[in-house]
Amino acid sequence: MMNTEDTLLSLQLFYSQGRRGNSNTRETPSEDPFLKQMYVETNLDRNLLSDILSNKYHLVVITGNPGDGKTAFLKRLEEKGVNAQDRPNGKIFKVQKYPIEINYDGSQDHQDIDNQTILKEFFSPVENAIGSSKAIDHTRVIAINEGRLLQHLNLREGSKPLYPKLRVIVENQLEMKNGSNSLDGTVVVIDLNKRSVVARRSNDNSSILEDIIMRMSEEKWWTSCNSCEVREYCPVNINISSMKRQKIRDRFRELIRIASFWGKMHITIRDTLSALSFILFGESSCEDIRKILTEKNEGWEKWVVDQIYFNSILNGSPKDRILSTTSLFEIYRFPGAPHLDADAFFGLPSKIANNYVYEKDNSEMLRILRILDRLSFYTEDGKKSKYHYESLKNMLFFEGIEDIHQNLMPVKHYISFKNDILIDVLGNLRFDDFKVRNQIIRSLNKSRGLDEKSNKLTVGHTEHTNGHIISYNEFDSGFFTLEVPRVEEPISHYCENEPNSLILCYTRDSSTRCSETPIRLVIDLEMYNMIRDIDTGYLPTRNELEGKFYNLGMFLEMLEELGGKEIQIFDTINKEKAQIRVTSGQRVEVN
Repeated sequence: MMNTEDTLLSLQLFYSQGRRGNSNTRETPSEDPFLKQMYVETNLDRNLLSDILSNKYHLVVITGNPGDGKTAFLKRLEEKGVNAQDRPNGKIFKVQKYPIEINYDGSQDHQDIDNQTILKEFFSPVENAIGSSKAIDHTRVIAINEGRLLQHLNLREGSKPLYPKLRVIVENQLEMKNGSNSLDGTVVVIDLNKRSVVARRSNDNSSILEDIIMRMSEEKWWTSCNSCEVREYCPVNINISSMKRQKIRDRFRELIRIASFWGKMHITIRDTLSALSFILFGESSCEDIRKILTEKNEGWEKWVVDQIYFNSILNGSPKDRILSTTSLFEIYRFPGAPHLDADAFFGLPSKIANNYVYEKDNSEMLRILRILDRLSFYTEDGKKSKYHYESLKNMLFFEGIEDIHQNLMPVKHYISFKNDILIDVLGNLRFDDFKVRNQIIRSLNKSRGLDEKSNKLTVGHTEHTNGHIISYNEFDSGFFTLEVPRVEEPISHYCENEPNSLILCYTRDSSTRCSETPIRLVIDLEMYNMIRDIDTGYLPTRNELEGKFYNLGMFLEMLEELGGKEIQIFDTINKEKAQIRVTSGQRVEVN
């Protein structure tokens, strides 16, 4: 067992920008005993591993980004076998006398064998076995970049495709089309880009993020802290203790989810380890910490508060993928509560604790509040320290009572968005999709200065006679369906996932599914936030509509191209409306 000082240094090596190095971002658990103990199981380990070992599939394809844990999983699979022999970019071994072949990286050449040749040898037996009675010799498992996979499966020899059956199965599974596995149930494609480290599992209500936090915080790593003379102000000790509280972990997970939604980024396990390393353990050794807290030179209290998790995650590191997003949230800008700002500047630590902190007798947080109070000095212009104020707000996002926590959300309409994309255990939406759909349609109209009371979506808006007359097409709300995209079985069985958007689709009638129409608007958190702001009077600029919300313009343009036999005419001065209908024989009727 490693001692506490070595454990701290090893955990700091997960940080991608670590000043002592970042070797643990590249090692796999099988190569290092400490990493093996830090490894947390995912649904790949819980569900896919046993299915591979029971020969359920002829081919398992795992795609994703670097850092998703593909190699670590394949190494664990290899450990289950015997008589392992080298293969190009992998191994072949036996489990209960049945061969399993692994390719660790399907995008690489191997010595003097080019990648194309390796992949042909790997995939061709599977292609030949699909839809035939021909027995397949062994199970194949490959980790490969999606782009390289599709490029290879689209190869042709002359006019003949190399993989006519396998290509269709793989492409359909990647696109999550209905019945994507119906052509052949022995092939499964798992895209780890669809995995969420914050998604809760139904069986134990935990997540990959929380599992990693709990593994890092296990008592066995930190037994020496109990007898350390500086433990009361040690930021590492405070952070570990804080993460053992469920409410703190819940709010921590919420903030990482917001970062993922707002930053539109797929968070890998490597990203998660890097961020947690910096947030919880900083970059100071036990010796450094002991020296600072023993000598207590000028600035030591600010140093402590800087290292506490609520400042580490929200003040962050601009070079870390997760922290570069969370550091932009500026939680201090939100009021939190009617009297919070005044109390933050003038209140005593005990008053802050009694009125705003949910765990009022937590001795660690009381010590931090007293430090913050001592740091709340006046500046030369007579204003109180901004640092004290911002740190207190950061702290209350995690440690505050529920109302304070929700009012300090860094994205205004996040809670509504989260509630609208939640799916219950039966797979049903928890929200009134007709109500939300109509609200979205009204907001889209209002964003362009049109009738926000109508349940019809207006497109093709054209101004005539200096804007006195406008013409446009209308689409009844019944032509649209609002769906929450979801990962279907069997992929959802192997890949922790949760929705991250709504999709507004032009389906014309209820028999058409969202996935069957190209006219669809993906509403992510940023667009949802704008739509809800429009409800309260905000009007987006042309630059916003044509810039970061470019996909909205494309959606409206596709609807406009559908045309229609009814054109609405509106007199903006007299507030009169007319309808032009084009009937058979191109005869025009005006109503």
